[in-house]
Amino acid sequence: MRVIAGLGNPGPEYVWTRHNVGFMVVRRVAKESNAVLEPRGMALEAELRNASGGGVRLVLPQTYMNRSGEVLEDMSADGGEDDLVVVYDDVDLPVGLLRIRKDGGSGGHRGVASVIEHCGTRFVRVRVGVGRPAEHQDTAEYVLAPLSEHDREQLAGGIGRAVAAVGCILANGVDVAMNRFNGAPAAVGS
Repeated sequence: MRVIAGLGNPGPEYVWTRHNVGFMVVRRVAKESNAVLEPRGMALEAELRNASGGGVRLVLPQTYMNRSGEVLEDMSADGGEDDLVVVYDDVDLPVGLLRIRKDGGSGGHRGVASVIEHCGTRFVRVRVGVGRPAEHQDTAEYVLAPLSEHDREQLAGGIGRAVAAVGCILANGVDVAMNRFNGAPAAVGS
């Protein structure tokens, strides 16, 4: 079974923060698939079938960002290159820009570092750009600060493209998704 995991933090104080973009994307995938995310162990989960009839598990770890890998460790997929897809925020990308990669390091993202620690490096990353903080603003403070209405509107396009990218990965594979969604938003036509 393929696993699509969104990284974020549980609790109402984190719902509308940049660090919860992964949660926002997976929640929208669930909504568009008419799937209901329900508590299971240390996660919210839903199962659905993709267009080819394969099983897909949507997962929102509820252990807080820095311990996300603990939840995903026991959800080992069948070993295909795109059987585990992790969606998360990236301050090194401009707002709304996507980068999809098959493997790599954590890039300083502690949630991804936890996934690597518990699952290895072989998983697809869907990085959603949230922009850099102001020069003198702490990065943790920036990603955990509540989003203004303006900031939500700015992120909406990136979230929509990330949802489409996840659908593309499920339907066509990671290589097609990388070709279609990596790059400037205007260039992908989404």
